[in-house]
This record gives sequence, C-alpha cells and structure tokens, in this order.
Amino acid sequence: MTVSPSAPFQIIYSVFSHEFLGLLFESFVVQLDEKGRLTLRHQNISAKNAAEFACGLDETDYKLIEIMDGMQQDAVIRKFHKGKIKPRDFFAKYYPKGDEDNKLFQQEVQKYLEKRRGRALQLIQGKRLFEMGSDGEPTWKEITVLPPTSTILFHFRRNDDNTHYFPTIKYNGEKIEFYSKRSYILCDDPAFLVCDNTLYSFSSPVNGKKLRPFLNKKYIVVPKNKEDEYYRVFVAPLVAAFDVYAVGFDIKTERYEPVPRLSMSELAMNTGAFTDLFGNQTTSLNGTPVEEVKILFDVSFDYNTYNFRADNAMTVSVDVENDAEKYTFRRIVRKNAEELRIINLLKELGLELRNSKCTLSQSQAIDWLNRHNKILKNEGILVVQKNLRNKRYFIGEMSISLEVRENIDWFDINATVRFGEFEIPFKELRRVILKKGNEIVLPNGEIGVIPESWIPRLF
Repeated sequence: MTVSPSAPFQIIYSVFSHEFLGLLFESFVVQLDEKGRLTLRHQNISAKNAAEFACGLDETDYKLIEIMDGMQQDAVIRKFHKGKIKPRDFFAKYYPKGDEDNKLFQQEVQKYLEKRRGRALQLIQGKRLFEMGSDGEPTWKEITVLPPTSTILFHFRRNDDNTHYFPTIKYNGEKIEFYSKRSYILCDDPAFLVCDNTLYSFSSPVNGKKLRPFLNKKYIVVPKNKEDEYYRVFVAPLVAAFDVYAVGFDIKTERYEPVPRLSMSELAMNTGAFTDLFGNQTTSLNGTPVEEVKILFDVSFDYNTYNFRADNAMTVSVDVENDAEKYTFRRIVRKNAEELRIINLLKELGLELRNSKCTLSQSQAIDWLNRHNKILKNEGILVVQKNLRNKRYFIGEMSISLEVRENIDWFDINATVRFGEFEIPFKELRRVILKKGNEIVLPNGEIGVIPESWIPRLF
C-alpha cells in the first residue's frame, strides 16, 4: 500500500530473519491515523524514494536507510556475484544444504552483514524498531530501544572437579533474566541483546558470542583437565575487559609507572649492489658478498617485571600465574596516554614507527641514537641492545676535530677522534675506512660506528 507523504506518517525500522542471510533490517514509512497511531498502511523506503518523505526524516534516518539498503537480498547478490543471477539460483549455488565447500564464502557474506548490523544498531537510539511478522507486516511487535548502559558481570566458581562459568546482566541495577525467555542476539560485534521485546546494549562493548551459549543454558562447565588452557585463552581477556566475580582463584589489580624500552637488534642482508662509504658501487669485498647491516628498533614498555609491546595498546593486560594449582590473575593497568606521548616523541625525533617498529641503516641508527641520547636519558627511555651477534655499540658523545698543518710541499692532517672517554688515533680510523669499513673496536670492547658525515672531512 502506498503511503502519502502529504499526510502524517512515520519512518520505522523492522528486523526479520532471512532463510540464508540471517537477521536483516528493512526501513519503512507507515501512515498515521488521526490520533497519531500507526496504521497497516506502509511501504518500503530506500535511497530511491527517500526524498519524497524528506519532511519526516533526519540525518540519522538517511544513514540508516543507506545501511539497510545494502543489507537487502538483491544488494548482497550484486556485491558477491558478478553478472545477473536469480536469487533462487544464487542461494542454490552458494548455500546448498550439507555443503561445506562454500563456508568461507558464507563467512565473508556474514562479515559484510554483521558490519552493517552493528552500524545500524549504533544509530537506532531514539528510533522505532519492530520485529516483522511472518506475513511481512513490519510493525508486528515493537522492540523498546534502551540506552547503551547495560552492564555485564562474569562469574567463575572453581572447585575440585571443574569450573562453573556464567554471566549476569543488569540494567539500571536490575538483573535481566535473559535465560529461558525468548531472547536472541541481534548483533555479535558489538553485542545487542533482545529480551522481552527490549533491546539491550552495553556500556563496555562485549562480543555476542560470549553470551550466545547462555540463551539456553544457565552455566558452562569447564572440566579440570581443560582449565589451564581455558583460563589463559578465555578467562584472561575477560578479566582484562570486564568485571569478574571469582571463587577459587584470585584477581589482583596492579598499577606501575611505565618505563619506555627501545630495543635494537641487527638485521644483516646480503645485497647484490652496495654503496660503500666513498659512494662506489660494489658487489663484494675480497670476493665475499657484501653484508648490509640494518638496525631494527622496537618500542615496548616495562611495568615492573612485565613488558608490553607498544602496538598492543590494551588498557589492561592480564598475566596468569599458576603456583601449586593456585591461580592468580594479575591485572596490570597501563597508562596509555603516557605510552602514546612517548611514541609521538620518538616520531618527532625522526623514527618512522610502524606497529612500534622502525628499521634504519646501521650508520643512520647509531647516528640517531647519538644525536638524541640526552633526550632519551631525560625521558627515561632505556636503550637495550640485543641479538647483535656478540657486539655492543657505543652510544654516547662522539667528536672529531681536524688540524691542517701546511709544510713546504704538502699538508699534514692531524685529527683527534673521540668516542666518549676514548681517543682513537687517526691512523686507526683511516685504516678502517680504507678497508671500506665503518666499525672500530674501542678499548672497552664496544663498537664505535664512524658516521658517514665524517668521510668528506677526512678525504
């Protein structure tokens, strides 16, 4: 039935179950009666005809319409199949009963739809949402949409034989009895739960897959021989992200000041063409393939005895300890803002970090460390050398001073080279450079790297 845009109407959103695609949304306009109530007169609204009903739509409605248009059967078929195909042929081809060959294809379709479900539900606040009737009536049963303030508490009870696990959900302090009622998960990521014709979402996002098992059972039993793996793989992430009530094991929250750690290691690669310190192209030295040395920087943070990579920016990290069958979950609360400040500082100093890592040539890396050594120390950034093939680089102040003495027929160059407290004879420096090297062994066994910028001054 056609809805007149010149008479009172309202846009509503309806959820229905598709035989193959699962739960989908569709948008409708519904004519209102003289008392402002919904009538049975309705029609689908899409991007094609939304302009006709512009007087009753806001910006969020247009976004929802666009999202839901992309979820419709025909839109899904167009996205995942090239060329024309009838819907029944599409589903016969990709969704045959008992066929496992198309599982990956079906999973990709669900990822696409799940993303749109999540986007739609995050915009649905303040809108009217319904379950569609089996006869296609879009306003069959209204779903009350609550603000995303529900909370979840996970319970674990460990005894001598097993561990019982179950969640409780509360809204405004009242427990929601979602077990044994007509409840279902409308979206997994993040979770949206429908219970008693009410849509619940959570102040701390949770994946719906963690709730699905409890729609038809009160608790899960974890056998004793599976508990260690279960605690480390499943329970630890829950302890990090949610409130957990535990009986039979301890949960301790610890807070420390982060200590930045800049680890450096060598990456050696044979290269077919190498530019030596004098700008000459060479492929080998004395018949041996040239080995180009690069330095890998990796940023992490120490919290007391714990170390966390910078690219794993969880607010809370959990360490699981098992001492004589007694489990302790240690929640280390991280200071993400301080970690981000250090990361941004290192970037400002010239490290092009990607996933907390950066690779530079050996000369560039040592030069960068030497130039910024004072800043690194002032910021408390530990520079840790590892996997350097029994080498340890000198990191500190380096200097070179040149004195040219003019004689009758020639010039003498007198150079003073210092690596920290060590003064290196110029003839030793020259010997290394003439052999196309750039490393010099200091009296304390550390390796001083000759900066490329020194070469033009010496020759």
